[in-house]
Amino acid sequence: MRIYFLIFTFYSCINCYSQTNEVTFNNVFAESFYKKAFSKIKLEDYNAAVKEFDRAIELNPDYIEAFFGRGYAKNIVEDYGGAVLDFNKVLERYPSNEDAYLNRANAKSNMLDFAGSILDYDKAIRVNGSDADSYYKRGFAKDEMKNYKGAISDYIKAIKINPNHAIAYFSIGYAKDELKTYKEAIFYFNKAIEINPNYIEAYFNRARAKKKSKDFKGAIDDYSTYIDLVSDDADAYYGRGNAKNKIKDYDGAMADYGMAIRINPKSAEAYYNRGLAKIKAKDKICGCLDLNKSKELGLKQANKKVKKHCN
Repeated sequence: MRIYFLIFTFYSCINCYSQTNEVTFNNVFAESFYKKAFSKIKLEDYNAAVKEFDRAIELNPDYIEAFFGRGYAKNIVEDYGGAVLDFNKVLERYPSNEDAYLNRANAKSNMLDFAGSILDYDKAIRVNGSDADSYYKRGFAKDEMKNYKGAISDYIKAIKINPNHAIAYFSIGYAKDELKTYKEAIFYFNKAIEINPNYIEAYFNRARAKKKSKDFKGAIDDYSTYIDLVSDDADAYYGRGNAKNKIKDYDGAMADYGMAIRINPKSAEAYYNRGLAKIKAKDKICGCLDLNKSKELGLKQANKKVKKHCN
């Protein structure tokens, strides 16, 4: 379970630039549209803000503040390609502007151009190497490219700058899980939860890591904590059911698989595992009904179990 981020730095940049051109008639009107756009951003009406920035830029094609603001607004309305073009314009004029690199990197990440976003984070870090979030976000992009070791290196740099960076600890845990070093993953999920006891994704992912390391009771505890906070997640009930199955709590497992099915009636895996649990609990008829339902939903491995137990 990954959580994608969207971080912008528009407000800090409103006064980043200085007008050097003589104020003309068009520039006066351009500034008026710019101010209207800024008001729309305060109201979170980003599409309207883009239109006001368009008018400002039409009147003053060198209005760099307006390009930055429009890029910011386009990022929010998911016009990522347009945002990249606007930040390109800013960086043509101000090639050392950290915020423009960060916002362009964000747009590229949302376009799944992670290699391009890493290059922009590199440039932002050269300008300012003391921003923990820049290292974290570069690590995130590396993570998405499955460069888990590179990602971990960046997350650690973020933590050195900000020792309370819970998301960086969580992300190291996630990367360690992908590298199948589950005990190390658990250690970092622990750190994330120490910093933020309500970090629900950390409980879910720690439960998965504990289950993989065969700490089934620990996994059940974490799934239970997560379910207390998020009661409608079929994956959590399914995962807890699997952990209960491992300790031969078949009744508990069946109840959890049932909840997973109630939330997601098309979960072939939940029907499959509930069917096997019912058979283990000596309820062959109902178990075979579940296995056949799993087969209907397209789970190929259900075919063998139906042949083995239900013919």
